[in-house]
Amino acid sequence: MHLSYYAFAPIYTISIKFFSYIFLGSYEFVGFFVTNISFILFMILFYYYISFYISKEFSMYAVIALIIYPASNYNTILYTESLFFLNVIISLIAYRNKDYMIAALFCGLSTLTRITGIALLV
Repeated sequence: MHLSYYAFAPIYTISIKFFSYIFLGSYEFVGFFVTNISFILFMILFYYYISFYISKEFSMYAVIALIIYPASNYNTILYTESLFFLNVIISLIAYRNKDYMIAALFCGLSTLTRITGIALLV
């Protein structure tokens, strides 16, 4: 086995492989698709999560700040950040709603997306 096969954690590559059958094997397009759909879903759920704690107006400002932040370009290119953020926010929302099995599932998925997801276990 070559070490170059392990550039990303397994969930990101598995999702790209799964959707590549739908999009006729174009891995680049599927990577952009998975990343951008994950980022859009993350922004929607982030707005929902933040609006629980602060007003809807400031929640919208938080989402806009997330979009225009200079390092947010990593959320729209072929990196695992957007899928990781999506798994983390789903885990946090499920934990807040006292749905601990879903929270644990997405905590595990976030760990399989990026190793820093292990911090959710603490």
